[in-house]
Amino acid sequence: PDAPALKEAQKLVHGVYAGDIAKAKKPQEKAELAKKLLQAGIDTKNDANGKYLLLGMARDMAVAAGDADTTFSAIDELTQGYQVDDFKLKKDAMGKLSKSPDIGHAALVERANAWIDEALAADHYDIARQFTELALTTARVSKNLDLLKVANDRVREVNSAATAYLEVKEAQATLAQTPNDPVSNLTVGRFCCLTKGQWDKGLPMLALG
Repeated sequence: PDAPALKEAQKLVHGVYAGDIAKAKKPQEKAELAKKLLQAGIDTKNDANGKYLLLGMARDMAVAAGDADTTFSAIDELTQGYQVDDFKLKKDAMGKLSKSPDIGHAALVERANAWIDEALAADHYDIARQFTELALTTARVSKNLDLLKVANDRVREVNSAATAYLEVKEAQATLAQTPNDPVSNLTVGRFCCLTKGQWDKGLPMLALG
């Protein structure tokens, strides 16, 4: 929604929830209000501007409460109904949540790992790197050595995949002109099989290579 539309919706929403917002001082109170705002956003069907605002408020309140589940549920609802940058919203929220004193660091790193997998599957290596850095920062804050090892392993994995993808891009350009080129088929096929686990796609290319 554009700024004027959101401004009007904001007047209405804040009018309804002003008392709740004023009372929500402690993390638990903020978490409860975040859930209330999230449900209100989900239940709103005929007011796209109000729904957007409610979901955004739920996300921000949940971040302030250190409630990761509600935070990312609100983001999921936003990405399903609006043209927003899913990865950016998650990255920004995770960066803030990682600093929360009561956050479950292991669960947060686990979420980051799932998003890293999604980014790698879509060949979004810059985004994957950003999530690995956030996961690494979160692991360091936790002072959990096992968690730190997992995060460091993912950093190496993503960096390796990103480097390999640079070679693959060149090979893909060659294959666009010469589909049976053996060297390019070998490069792309190996990447598909060994880096991305796409054996059905990669094995025929390896055979040509």
